[in-house]
Amino acid sequence: MIAQKALVVSPSSPDKMILAGQVANEAAAGDVFTEHLRHKSAATRTAYAAAVGLFSQALEEIGIDRPTDQLMTDPAAWQGVTWAMVKGYRDWLLSKGYAIGSINQRLSIVRKMADLAGQAGVIPEGERLKIRGVSGYTRKAGKRANGQRETARLSNQKDENNFLSRDQVNALLEGLPETAQGRRDQLMLAMLIYLGMRVGELETLTIGQLDLVGGIIHVYRHKTDTESQLDMPRPLREILRDYLEVRPEGIPGGRLLAASLKSGELVARPMSKRAIQGRIQQLGAELLGIDNLSPHDMRHSLAETFAAHDISEAAAMDVLGWSTSAMYHHYRKRTKVVSVPNVWA
Repeated sequence: MIAQKALVVSPSSPDKMILAGQVANEAAAGDVFTEHLRHKSAATRTAYAAAVGLFSQALEEIGIDRPTDQLMTDPAAWQGVTWAMVKGYRDWLLSKGYAIGSINQRLSIVRKMADLAGQAGVIPEGERLKIRGVSGYTRKAGKRANGQRETARLSNQKDENNFLSRDQVNALLEGLPETAQGRRDQLMLAMLIYLGMRVGELETLTIGQLDLVGGIIHVYRHKTDTESQLDMPRPLREILRDYLEVRPEGIPGGRLLAASLKSGELVARPMSKRAIQGRIQQLGAELLGIDNLSPHDMRHSLAETFAAHDISEAAAMDVLGWSTSAMYHHYRKRTKVVSVPNVWA
């Protein structure tokens, strides 16, 4: 008899392609969160962790144990999440007293994470689409919700911004005493008013970021991990020179703004973000009669004034450090006056 050779069937090329594709998909699915956050700024990653951490707390209150680190790294942790649970998270944030803007931001993050989990095949496509449809609060609905809830707000973020007029800006800049603290406060206000800096950018600003000869300030944008070089307006340069005459030496890290004691004396210690916010609120109450003035109100006021004066999109983006034109068009839409033709004439 003739011995028969064993028949070995090797996968065809199409079969190999299918297998390779499955392996690649599985690997990509497991890495979907890491890949999404890889190129985000540190501030954005922190915001994601905060939103997902609160989602973890909300789930815990209904008896579901999903640790934050697991929800942040493993798409499988999102298995079983439904649109009703995401909607419940939105309402849970409201019941806990968070500001409407904060609720909408955190809802958006949780929706995105659920969407990525759906992309990884963990959440069914139908449920994924429903989750996408869970909307945040509009300004009108937010005001109504704020009026109905009894819980005190936990967030420092306000639902409404204060817009400062030219007279109010002048009152802030000109109403301070000729003391060391007054000069410090005047510079703090001027940086926010003229440049629209974010409070975190102002807090970490150092002497090394100032070109005193050329009048240029190098602003590091923590939010977008970029740097802007801004030509300081002449009034700001003069205010800066006055402050540098009284600024204490030896502030750690070369930070620009010095902290102050209750007596008003400046000390060789950097001014913290909280101290800046508290001082702005105090000055707003004393000089303008506004109880809740914040650093962001000045940024908001500058953006609205830019839009009202038709400052170019490129210039506004450069000064305010926006990474996209979305905010520019948001403010343009708010301030644009449309000429209505009289078709009945």
